[in-house]
Amino acid sequence: MRIDVKNFLTDESGGVSLDWVVLTCVLVATGLAVMGTLRGGIETTTLDVAADLRGQVVRSSFEAELCPGGVPALQAHEDARAASAEEEPLDVAAWMETNLGPLSDETIRTDVLANLEAGGTETGTAWTSERVRVAALACEAVLRGLD
Repeated sequence: MRIDVKNFLTDESGGVSLDWVVLTCVLVATGLAVMGTLRGGIETTTLDVAADLRGQVVRSSFEAELCPGGVPALQAHEDARAASAEEEPLDVAAWMETNLGPLSDETIRTDVLANLEAGGTETGTAWTSERVRVAALACEAVLRGLD
């Protein structure tokens, strides 16, 4: 079987296959280039969305029993309490961030259970600065999903 070089070079039967191989390589390279270009933007968008969602409470048709009305309702109770006592109201959200933010989930869970057993969040009792702090602890537990 002698290979005839002239026939091999002039034979066009494999030309279509070569065209498809080249076309496929171009399409794959284009796809990789597009993915490389979009990758940074997608990662940035994903991180932005994750940061926006972090710490958000998912609202549903029922409220958490530990923190009815959430932090805004607690702030309203604190404003009313401070007005009746002629004191400066506590900024509940800032207090929570400063005092409860650094605490671990286990510490929050333990403190909430201890206050529940002591009756610190009973609805019939008057609002005091201590009750506001205990309720803020309960709201922090709800925000962290520990309830």
